Amino acid sequence: MDGFDVTNDQTDVTDDLIDVTRDKFDVPRDELDVTRDELDVTRDEFDVTRDEFDVPRDEFDVAKDEFDVYRRIRCDEGRT
Repeated sequence: MDGFDVTNDQTDVTDDLIDVTRDKFDVPRDELDVTRDELDVTRDEFDVTRDEFDVPRDEFDVAKDEFDVYRRIRCDEGRT
């Protein structure tokens, strides 16, 4: 088992090698702070007028006659 013995000196890692100074990772708060102004978007930028989304009702209305024909066909086939 002597071939596998490792002296304590070989396994010791000094704190200096492991410690990374806090300074290397510290980012000043002002570099991370974003002012509210930078994030604020005016309501106007997102407001879309109702007119842009309004679709006239007749574009969605299916004539009652068209639906009645469809319903009659389904009833004739034995479906309700």
